[in-house]
Amino acid sequence: MTQGLVVIVLNWCGYERTVACVDSVLASDLPTRVLLVDNASPDGSGDRLKERYPSLDVISSDRNRGYGGGNNLGIRRARELGAESVVLLNNDVVIEPDCLRLIAKMLCRHPRAALVAPKIVHADDGTIGAVGGEMRWRLAEARQIGHLEADRGQYDEVREVDFAPGTAVAVRMAAIDEVGVIPEDYFLYLEDVDWSLRFRKRGWKILVEPRARVAHRESSSAGKNSPLKGYYYVRNNLLFADRHAGSCLRTTSRALRGKLVRMVARELLSGRPSVAEAMIQGYLDYRAGATGASPRPLRMK
Repeated sequence: MTQGLVVIVLNWCGYERTVACVDSVLASDLPTRVLLVDNASPDGSGDRLKERYPSLDVISSDRNRGYGGGNNLGIRRARELGAESVVLLNNDVVIEPDCLRLIAKMLCRHPRAALVAPKIVHADDGTIGAVGGEMRWRLAEARQIGHLEADRGQYDEVREVDFAPGTAVAVRMAAIDEVGVIPEDYFLYLEDVDWSLRFRKRGWKILVEPRARVAHRESSSAGKNSPLKGYYYVRNNLLFADRHAGSCLRTTSRALRGKLVRMVARELLSGRPSVAEAMIQGYLDYRAGATGASPRPLRMK
């Protein structure tokens, strides 16, 4: 077992998905310590995972801390174990057997790489989910490279990117010690991009190793076209622009607000008024300075 690399799997109400994820890690050709973090799942999946994996460390959060807060519990535990790097996996991914070994080699080969991302493919049709990401600053938009493209090998070279999607990413502990853990005030969406930019501002690199592959069932936790996703998308995009758009903030904010108005109109025309309402509430909460978890319940469907 490689003590220098620790895998962290974050669970929230996803027993079957988490089992598939953990089993793929345990089948890896690089034996690795696994930390399971249960984000206070109300469906009892945390207890079920403890029963299924009695030999694994299962960390039970006292509340749902979101993506950043849940993973940070695992990062702090990994630091106590002496980990040199951690691999963060959403519970809705399955990794290929050589994924961890290829990522570990990249970390060794590139000492200034803070983050190493695998190629993410969609589990249902094999199209590309992401090969890292790039920023488009006119809208402070984080774009996943290759998203929904057929995988024809067009992204099979190691590349440096603007950000690494948090779906699956390896992080060097020395870089975390310098920059800090994942920002927790987003709760869900864009904290991975914010974190990536913080590493880059301190001179660290973000690389993609496309030979390392994971299969992803996209939006299985938040739900596609859900009020929950709409709320955090709007609020966090505005929060992110405030923090990172810099001298372009005025132009970016104007363009971003126009985009969000069009998105609300699209949801209304598509017969999803609850999503449009959540988006408007996200804007209002942004204006009120609200961060972290939404102060009101949000539906996933």
